[in-house]
Amino acid sequence: AATWSTIKPNDLHLKPGVLMGDVTQLGFARALDKMMSPCQGSHSELSENLGLVYDCYENSSSKEIDILLLGNSHAAHLIPGIRSVFPEVKVRYFSFRGGYSSGNNELRQTLEDWTKSGSKAKYLFINSFWEIEDIDAGEIKRTIELTKIPNQDTFVFDDVPNFKISPVRCKYSVIFPIPAPCNESLPRFTSGVQEFGEFIKMALPNVNVVSSSRFFYLGAGDLYSLSDESSIFFRDQNHLNVLGSRALLRYLVTKKHIPDLG
Repeated sequence: AATWSTIKPNDLHLKPGVLMGDVTQLGFARALDKMMSPCQGSHSELSENLGLVYDCYENSSSKEIDILLLGNSHAAHLIPGIRSVFPEVKVRYFSFRGGYSSGNNELRQTLEDWTKSGSKAKYLFINSFWEIEDIDAGEIKRTIELTKIPNQDTFVFDDVPNFKISPVRCKYSVIFPIPAPCNESLPRFTSGVQEFGEFIKMALPNVNVVSSSRFFYLGAGDLYSLSDESSIFFRDQNHLNVLGSRALLRYLVTKKHIPDLG
């Protein structure tokens, strides 16, 4: 059977030069619905881009799970990769807005729900849109303590680039009179990622900082790409699509940034 890594453009009857990868929000939402189910008692809201979404998704209702995933949509876009690379792993994802800042009522409610459920998890994955958020190290520490997951089993992802260029124009560059770029110089992101990593290591020395940003770095200056030679990895300027999520998680396991739970 074909997998995401074996499918070639000709298999999908694409025009030469058109990259694989869904650049629609609804495409990601539909894929997520096939991989995860709303948690019992979860709350829903209508998202302008994604349609009906819930603040909790899971692939198992067991009280003992493998991965607790916390954050906003930048945590959610890791789910396709987790489910693909670790198909047998039990995952629960809690969503909240406002980030890891002091006084975030949605975060507080999320942690209260986790505590009341009596659930346990082996690993804690944390990700958020750090570039636009005020980050409170004390709040991240409190989050870890309330989940009762040890620091050494906690993985804080340093996120993905926030591009200005369009994934749609990148994907269909071949049909435009002037080719559209698929990479961009992001010096602010480079310095921000470095500062974030140092900040977390200093504030929480036993927590693992996951260099997810490195997957998109082209190794020269501050240049990052939202695609490779065959696939586009983003569905908008800062959210991964399904292919991007799968590619990133495989990279992180290969580079031993996260444990191989397969």
